[in-house]
Amino acid sequence: MVGRLLLAALTAGALTTVAAAPASAHGGAPRAAARSASDGVQLRGCFMAVALAPRPRGALRAAIPAPPELTQTFYGSDPLVSLWGLTCDGARVPGARTGPLVLSLVAVPTGLTDPAAVPLANNFDHRLVAVDTSSRTLALALRRHGVPARLARRARGGQGRVAVPGQYDLRVRASRLDRPHDHRNRFEHRPRGGGPRARLGLEMAGAVDRFCFPAAGGCSAVVRTALGSAARRLLGAGTPAVRAAFDHRRIARLDLPIRTRRTGG
Repeated sequence: MVGRLLLAALTAGALTTVAAAPASAHGGAPRAAARSASDGVQLRGCFMAVALAPRPRGALRAAIPAPPELTQTFYGSDPLVSLWGLTCDGARVPGARTGPLVLSLVAVPTGLTDPAAVPLANNFDHRLVAVDTSSRTLALALRRHGVPARLARRARGGQGRVAVPGQYDLRVRASRLDRPHDHRNRFEHRPRGGGPRARLGLEMAGAVDRFCFPAAGGCSAVVRTALGSAARRLLGAGTPAVRAAFDHRRIARLDLPIRTRRTGG
């Protein structure tokens, strides 16, 4: 069913063929329900905007401490930087609930969470570079599990947009409706100097979005990065080119399971 879109998305320079492809930019049929994540965080009522921007392998490896190999690429021949912006009605963390919040993840896709999965964005495994949230409660919960969340009280967002002061501003205007799909994403944080690695999951069932391949026309995806930010360090430009972007409809529930793994010295 993915057909020509998958071929176009995975082939460098072929993005002009996307406009004629079937309307699907994610892989995998939706499951009936998301897996429980009792040891993590649950978000509710979320819009999610995602942008993928290409960057030369050497530039990314120079910008990331203990960099990943980046041997597997997606939507083209260059590695990607991914920006994930979630604007939610609230969250449930162990022992507490929050009000409305924004959560932002800046990361670099490194592979797939399942080797058998379709190589598209809803199955990406990542090296996590920066985490920001407007919720103090959520930031503390993530930090307790080894995820170095930064408090960004003035972060704002909505459908197709998220703004994190000092980090980036993302706006997506897309019209092509994707089919329902699940997300099984992971984001691994590796502390400087070694130590336990934290793996943050992002899981949901039956998500629906509008997707955008800007090179094909008919939509827009704009990222503006702040000087000195992790996003600017990775992307190397104030307004980088975007390869693909996604504007998700409101998602009733997202699970953020967190695992900590110790490594040998």
